[in-house]
Amino acid sequence: MGTTYETILVAAPLDAVEAAIWAAGRDATVRQIAGERILVDTEDRPRGLAMDITERTGRPAFTTFVFDSDVVECRMYAGGARVHRYVSDIGMLVETFEDEDGVFRSVLDGRVLADGESPSGPIGADPLWFMPFAIGEVDPEDVRAALLARKEYTFAEEHHDAILNSLGLPSYN
Repeated sequence: MGTTYETILVAAPLDAVEAAIWAAGRDATVRQIAGERILVDTEDRPRGLAMDITERTGRPAFTTFVFDSDVVECRMYAGGARVHRYVSDIGMLVETFEDEDGVFRSVLDGRVLADGESPSGPIGADPLWFMPFAIGEVDPEDVRAALLARKEYTFAEEHHDAILNSLGLPSYN
């Protein structure tokens, strides 16, 4: 059994993030990890809270979901809406079900895949979406390399750390 967690990283002043959480009536723990980079931990619908925070602060946020040590999924939010999605290996999100005819089908994001369709590899590995969260001088190509490097790591949480480090941020898992 692997590790599963979800966090929110916000590029905003600490007091603005705290005020947004309070105004949303939500419970969360916040800590400043570097400059105006605030880590938010909550058990109560992190993605919804990320939308609330971006709508109330006008500053970007992204959630990172690590599932069973197998996959990293980051969702970027701005203005209260999701604006981008990165997945380290989209094939890890494919689910299988048996239809009414006894045929096994694959589903991805609510869409039944065609027979033989088997997506794999990263999606959304565009470093420009991650750059608003960088601290200091960061080369977008280093961020791209970290986003594409999932197979170099045994566990997804190690890959998450590599993505954070490529942005000049400390690991916080």
